[in-house]
Amino acid sequence: MFGDSIKAINFDFETFVKNLTKDNKLISVYYYNSPLDRKKDEGAYRRQQKFFDKIKKIPNFNLILCRMQKIKIDGKIIYQVKEDDINLAVNMVKLAYTNSYDTAILVSSDGDFVPCCKCY
Repeated sequence: MFGDSIKAINFDFETFVKNLTKDNKLISVYYYNSPLDRKKDEGAYRRQQKFFDKIKKIPNFNLILCRMQKIKIDGKIIYQVKEDDINLAVNMVKLAYTNSYDTAILVSSDGDFVPCCKCY
């Protein structure tokens, strides 16, 4: 996850969202990420901040910043995004409960979100 934001700089979120929504009215887009460790790589941090500034300008786009946790596994320093899962799930369920949308589109590679997407 550490480098995902950097690779995403050239990703065209506006076009992606337009392709997903087609002729439907877009209410909001929520994007969850966390700031990189500035001390580890100042250049990567600045590029990520530039990316964040760019996507914040997209209409109806909400950048939700979570926290980055540094942990040591087998002597290696690993960075993990924390709080993104719970923030996303709570926001999705809260907005459904308040009838804020008719259709939600969740784009994620994390199967943990399946329960909050199922209709019972």
